Amino acid sequence: MNLSPAKTTNLIGRGQHKSSRKGERGVTIVIAAVAMVSLLAMLVLAIDVVSLYVASGQAQQAADAAALAGAAAFSS
Repeated sequence: MNLSPAKTTNLIGRGQHKSSRKGERGVTIVIAAVAMVSLLAMLVLAIDVVSLYVASGQAQQAADAAALAGAAAFSS
């Protein structure tokens, strides 16, 4: 097999490249898992904030209804 110097260098470079990334196996799964947990946490927070606003609106409506009922009771 007759390899030119450029091909020999390329083969050596590939071998060194693989050995330098040996400790990085599985990092993609960890990053994806962290991203999924982060997105889930943001979704839960968004749902919680919306339910807080809905409860606040319902409490305001109840207070307004009580105030109107009290005013009606005093005026009659």
